[in-house]
Amino acid sequence: MMMESPHHYNPGPYLFLDPWLIASQANLEPTIHWPRRGGRPSVTADEDENFQPYVSVAHDPDSGKYRMWYNTPVNEKQSRLATLTSDNGLRWQRPHRILEDPSPIRFGASVLDEGADFKNPEERFKFAYWAKEASGKGGMHIAVSSDGLAWQPLRPGVILEHNHDICSLHWDPIREHYVAFVSVLKKDGNGWYGRRRIPHQSVSKDLVTWEEPWFIVEPVFGEKGETEFYGVDAMVRRGYLLIAFVKVLRDDLNAEIYHTAADQGDEHRKAAGIGYTVLAWSRDGRNWERHTEPFLERNPRPGIWDRAISWIDSQVIVGEDIHFYYGGYARGHKVSRFTERAIGHGHVRRDRYLF
Repeated sequence: MMMESPHHYNPGPYLFLDPWLIASQANLEPTIHWPRRGGRPSVTADEDENFQPYVSVAHDPDSGKYRMWYNTPVNEKQSRLATLTSDNGLRWQRPHRILEDPSPIRFGASVLDEGADFKNPEERFKFAYWAKEASGKGGMHIAVSSDGLAWQPLRPGVILEHNHDICSLHWDPIREHYVAFVSVLKKDGNGWYGRRRIPHQSVSKDLVTWEEPWFIVEPVFGEKGETEFYGVDAMVRRGYLLIAFVKVLRDDLNAEIYHTAADQGDEHRKAAGIGYTVLAWSRDGRNWERHTEPFLERNPRPGIWDRAISWIDSQVIVGEDIHFYYGGYARGHKVSRFTERAIGHGHVRRDRYLF
């Protein structure tokens, strides 16, 4: 293997996830290191009132404890933010606690912990979610908190407008700005047709003034069927790369072959829908590349809780491991949202996305 020269290389890590590092290769093919998933879900609809695939998990290096945030339902179009704690990130202490919300939440549980040494302790935690104003304008709202429990709006109303109800918030430590991934319903694109969910990105220095969002992921030539995306999330920095996960949605397929949507519990659509997660990475913080091969495939076992959909929404690096937290659906995209959606856990060794 040879690297470009001359070039200055800062201390690593350098991941072969990015082929830019490789000058040439022969008789080698990178292989995805699939996460080892836990058997049972960590959070369920019955016990914990979960009803969405959105989850954030933070690890406090001082106490060693983990905290999780996720959505509980008010009704089909309104959520509350709930939280659980854990000593190891695997077994969670119950009962869950439902938090006082800064305003009505449509969907979203994207919580960013900026750490105990953050310059403004009263705003250590940021919470991004999607909601509509009385005027009908929808988009990302942001609330802040000192402890991740009691929240106040950063400012009233929509901070970043977008037309579909999925968003997430992150910090880019390389460029020292905030990153938002937002979902936009877009019609027709480069080789694809129809109205699909297409992730966009924006950045901000102060969480108030944001750049006009630009699209970062869309279907590519050769991807079959109605490929679209349920969002981008779980962004971390590894060396000079930003690494995130893209949630792929195929609403034209059923979890079980030879089954109809009605067989899967959806009597209103042609197919009940499936979903899985792929890797994405960026060298410049603005343009993204992704794999089309699943990193976290849906569970191969029929009848299991994450058989139809497995969408990673949070990754936490602790010691030599990466912990993944993902939303799982048993039968389909719109099937039994109040009873079948759960949150699961998986892990790989640190930086072992590929081998």
